[in-house]
Amino acid sequence: LPVQRLMELGKNASIEIAPSSAEQIPRGSVCQVYVNMVKKDLAHFDEVAASVQLLSERNFWTVAHVPASRFIEREIAKSIMRKLEHSGANALLLLAGNDANDFDSSNEFPHIAMTLLPLLPEGIRNVCVTGYPERGHNTQQILATKCQAVHAARCEVCVVSQFTLDPRHLIHWLDETRTQLADLSVRYRIGIPGPTPLKTLHRVAQICQVP
Repeated sequence: LPVQRLMELGKNASIEIAPSSAEQIPRGSVCQVYVNMVKKDLAHFDEVAASVQLLSERNFWTVAHVPASRFIEREIAKSIMRKLEHSGANALLLLAGNDANDFDSSNEFPHIAMTLLPLLPEGIRNVCVTGYPERGHNTQQILATKCQAVHAARCEVCVVSQFTLDPRHLIHWLDETRTQLADLSVRYRIGIPGPTPLKTLHRVAQICQVP
């Protein structure tokens, strides 16, 4: 039945939120909560850690975004990740940048997320990396490299896809990615935009560089 299928889907669903929205997530509504890190000041990192702690205390599996380009020093990144670990984060989503404002056109930019791997706290053994259904074959090669690096660091890896406005691109990307990563143990979290006005959706797509 459709209702039962929706209820089953809800048990395995995840959601991405801003730190300020943590209080609004009802207990038992989703199984995973991704907390984004969009500002650059250290006070914002504290807000992310506080949100992770609140969600963890409510028994959510919490994943904190960690954009490498936001840290000017390795020790700051290391300190922030340690704070997220102590706050109860179950996993970290390692990103090169968080949105178009962080983007660097150099070929090396996508790989800077992996510079965070050696800084991971001992208690964090689950790492998420990003996949981009709209950005072509080159990004799949980069994704494979990232997944291999996470496995080499003896961590579990989960591929989290950027949302797309065309489900055909998503299906094609997922088929190709599963084939390319067939030799690795990889979990997938598929990004789908939630209910939102069309104007807002296009604005978010522009920020996230979704064509």
